Amino acid sequence: MTSIVELLGDSLVDRHGYQADPASLTREGAVVGLYFGAQWCPPCRHFTKQLLAFYNHVTSTKHDGALQIVFLSSDEEKEDFDEYFSTMPWLAVDFKDREAEARVSKHFQIVGLPTLILIDGASGNVITDRGTSLIREDPEAERFPWRQNSE
Repeated sequence: MTSIVELLGDSLVDRHGYQADPASLTREGAVVGLYFGAQWCPPCRHFTKQLLAFYNHVTSTKHDGALQIVFLSSDEEKEDFDEYFSTMPWLAVDFKDREAEARVSKHFQIVGLPTLILIDGASGNVITDRGTSLIREDPEAERFPWRQNSE
């Protein structure tokens, strides 16, 4: 098991470029979604809209604060990253830390975009690697956070 902090390092930023502490993702009960995507990827742009609606729903209902998202960009240009990330209310691995993005992608064997992996913030254990399809199947978060035996 690898902790979120070990996995992501210390290069998280918000959409305004301010540094964020990855330790803030590790509280008990937190679900961290690692969102692998890119501006150049049409399916990613479509899924980002679904993820944003889901995120807004979850964070404004009984699940308040239970979901945190971290964007890991496969964009090749910082301008593309900045444009795309500006539409997202969550955190991202800083574009300049390409090594962290590559390390996390390799760790989870990411082969296609978009991909959303949900992790238990406290333990670092993977909840599901099917986050993308589960959001499409359960957009109202009726079974969220889809822990074992709830999928």
